[in-house]
Amino acid sequence: MKKTSLIWLLGAFLALSVACSALKQAASGTGSKAEVENKSGAKKNEPKGHSFETAIKVNDVPEEYAYVRKDCPKCRFVSQALVKHDGTYYDVLTFKSGLKIVKYYFDISGFYPGVFGE
Repeated sequence: MKKTSLIWLLGAFLALSVACSALKQAASGTGSKAEVENKSGAKKNEPKGHSFETAIKVNDVPEEYAYVRKDCPKCRFVSQALVKHDGTYYDVLTFKSGLKIVKYYFDISGFYPGVFGE
């Protein structure tokens, strides 16, 4: 467990160092709203990437930071956590924007845990 945590911590620092260049390569989104269904089946607008249900599927860690920098340029990094929810792995990045805490959820099932051999 400690080895995995260290790998993710190193990955986060690496991602911060390359986030500026990755921003140019990040795919452009269609806005920060995504339609999701609530329990009653009705649709509502929920910000894209701000919950497990609207998590953004990414191919690597730098893509996560590039998305955040584009969506919230004044956000300051607070933490990064690896979370398993309903059998899927997510990176949950926490940022601070003014006095507000902002969390971004990224679906990393496309490259984790496969690349780490778990």
